[in-house]
Amino acid sequence: MIIDGQQRLSTISYLCSQQNFLKVKNEFESICKSIKPIEFERFYFKKSINPELQYSKEHNSEFNFKLFKQKLSRYKFPLIIIKENKYENAVNIFEKINQSGTKISTDFIFLSETWNKKSNLGKTLRIWRTQNKDLLSSKVPNINYIHLMGIIIQLENKKVFKSNNVDVSVKNLKKIAEIIRNEKSTNKYETILKNCIDSICSSISFLKKEIQIKNLNELPSQTLITMLAVFFYYQKNKALDKRLKELKKLFWRSSVGSRYIGKDYNYNISRDPYKLKLLATKGTPLNLPKHTVTYNELSNVNIHTGKSALKNSIKLMMWLRSPKWINNETIYKHESDQKKSKKEDDHFYPFDLYKKNKYLNKDINCLLNVVYLSKSLNGSKGNKLPSVWLKEKRKSIKNYKSEQYFFKSQLLPFKDIKELEKFENKFINRYNSINKNFKSNYSSFLKNRYTLFKKELNLIQNGN
Repeated sequence: MIIDGQQRLSTISYLCSQQNFLKVKNEFESICKSIKPIEFERFYFKKSINPELQYSKEHNSEFNFKLFKQKLSRYKFPLIIIKENKYENAVNIFEKINQSGTKISTDFIFLSETWNKKSNLGKTLRIWRTQNKDLLSSKVPNINYIHLMGIIIQLENKKVFKSNNVDVSVKNLKKIAEIIRNEKSTNKYETILKNCIDSICSSISFLKKEIQIKNLNELPSQTLITMLAVFFYYQKNKALDKRLKELKKLFWRSSVGSRYIGKDYNYNISRDPYKLKLLATKGTPLNLPKHTVTYNELSNVNIHTGKSALKNSIKLMMWLRSPKWINNETIYKHESDQKKSKKEDDHFYPFDLYKKNKYLNKDINCLLNVVYLSKSLNGSKGNKLPSVWLKEKRKSIKNYKSEQYFFKSQLLPFKDIKELEKFENKFINRYNSINKNFKSNYSSFLKNRYTLFKKELNLIQNGN
């Protein structure tokens, strides 16, 4: 059982299984048997269609082995040999002496400490990932599976744990690992892990269908996967439709209110699992509080930079509204998503206005200025005001009366292009240049947009 160094050993294992390497390996061994002492700088590859490993006294590589050996002799490498019969003691010792190096992740500690001759949870998880590598659930980090398993064990073992106050700290997970390691049954915890895997798959299915999640990075918090999976672990064959609204409430109230991020994380993750079990088994409402987003919260979030739960919540909220273009055609997420996002993407008032106009500041990047368009539409805005670039696009559309759906679906505070133009005429002078009134009018646009965002966020937090 390897505690640390799995990646290096896997690489060597993979290399050794390759046919070309085996051929070189055999050639290398035969040369070593016939020539002594071996001078490694004399090895080289003969250039041909199939390069062959050669050895010649006349050949000398560019690498200066002599100098390398001189430098190497100045260093002393520490080596610690510990004779231990018990595997769990070896894990504990390694963990202690490794504190000054790269810290081992919680999942490695847990999977190492649960290992015994009868059960190997880490192997079970690895095999499942390999067999299901195309599923989004296979991309879920190990820590989610381990937290879920730890939570389920605590909810089920009332003699040892408090089911209404679970704990996923490293200290408590080590305690759970010891229970697993000492279990006499060969498949009890393997079965629990497999049920946890199924529950996380159900959690991902819910997120894909109801929230339109396509990538784990879109989630405001990946802890939501674990919390939803607790519900699906106990939901079994019970009707989901009656509880679906509660799950949507959980997602949106947790996302908008950053329930599983920051100072309240430990408190919420310890108490919510029991509530989710009651929801699944008895239909008991969660009664999680709604969060009213303030203007300052939204206005201080950048469209692109930083990792913000609120930003991801707004993005998901917008995509759930099926944003339209001015011809009433739906704009799809895959048309808008950029592999390399550009700074001018997703702005209603284009970023290039910021470069051109002295009355604009970095408020141009405020999340309240977001709009979702296809890649080609995003690139055509230039440094024009929205009313200008929208009118230009409208010329190529026969039925432009449907433009109102664009403003409505994108939560923009205008009925149509005409109303937008009337608004923008307040800060355009007779030379069609932006004047000093722009700043105050842009600020009023952001505040009006905030009102629409707040209303929509309140609505989806009700599970609608």
